[in-house]
Amino acid sequence: MTIKKYEPLNLYTNFKNAAERYPEMPIHFDEELVTFPELGLHTTYKKCEEAIIQKAAHLHRFGVRKEEKVIVYKSAKFDSYVLAVAISYLGAVPIMVSPHLPASTIDIFVNRLDQPWLLFDSETSEKSHQLNNLPDARLINAEQLFKAPLDGYTCEQEELP
Repeated sequence: MTIKKYEPLNLYTNFKNAAERYPEMPIHFDEELVTFPELGLHTTYKKCEEAIIQKAAHLHRFGVRKEEKVIVYKSAKFDSYVLAVAISYLGAVPIMVSPHLPASTIDIFVNRLDQPWLLFDSETSEKSHQLNNLPDARLINAEQLFKAPLDGYTCEQEELP
């Protein structure tokens, strides 16, 4: 019987390990990712990892910190997963929800998650602004945020225990 050593799970660390092992492994998308336009239709694990770190820096600069929760409430595209990886880079906790849920359901999540952030896109913008239990300062418009220049701003990876 083989006993495997326990390895903590972290979305970013798992992605980073894959990028280190297979940096030139191609990734192909069927459409450009709205929140990752720099990746185009064809990229590699390494380029995707670099973009993830950049998106994490945007989120950190906006105010997202370790142990905070971030509801990912956006169109059901592959970039939702990649954004969850960026959120985990910060030591924050991505909460993945369907973009089809009504604002009233998201309000229940907000109450249970103790003032999380909410990351949205154009598909969920209207519903995101209908929330009653989350101040506008906790809403993150992904499409707008990631267009802002970082001007050299960086942040280090943080991990939850």
